[in-house]
Amino acid sequence: MRLIYTLNMKVLNHPIWYAHQVIWSILYVVMLRVAECRLFLVFVYVTGWQTIHYFCRTLYTFSLRRSL
Repeated sequence: MRLIYTLNMKVLNHPIWYAHQVIWSILYVVMLRVAECRLFLVFVYVTGWQTIHYFCRTLYTFSLRRSL
């Protein structure tokens, strides 16, 4: 359990993961300002926010495990 927690902390503190979060935050703000809210929701639905989110997290976890 502790190993999983440590691994999660490493993933969350990973520079690429941080950059991923920042990029999505910027996209979120830009889409809200530029487009209507409905258009933003459609964008999120089409791209699959959670799918991208978890795919990236899995990828970073895998790369960290290989480097350990």
